[in-house]
Amino acid sequence: MSGLFCAVHMTAGPDGCSRIESQSAGATIAAENGATTHQLMAMFGWDTLKQAEVYTKAADQKRLAESSMHLIERNDIASLER
Repeated sequence: MSGLFCAVHMTAGPDGCSRIESQSAGATIAAENGATTHQLMAMFGWDTLKQAEVYTKAADQKRLAESSMHLIERNDIASLER
C-alpha cells in the first residue's frame, strides 16, 4: 500500500497531502469498503486496535446513518417545522 500512498502524494504536488493525510485517506477508504480493524492494523503497521478503530467506527457510523435515513419521513419533518 505504501506505493499507492506515494503515488497519491506525488500527484497531489508539493502543496498536497502529507504522508499522514494520505494514510488517513487510505484507511478511511479501506474501512468504508469493509476492512476490519485487524486488516487496517496489518495494512498500516499499527500496533493497537485503538488506531484502527478510529476508522472502522466512523465507517460503521456512516453505514448505520445511511441505512437508517428511511426511518425519517418527509411528513414527520414537515410536521416539526410547523
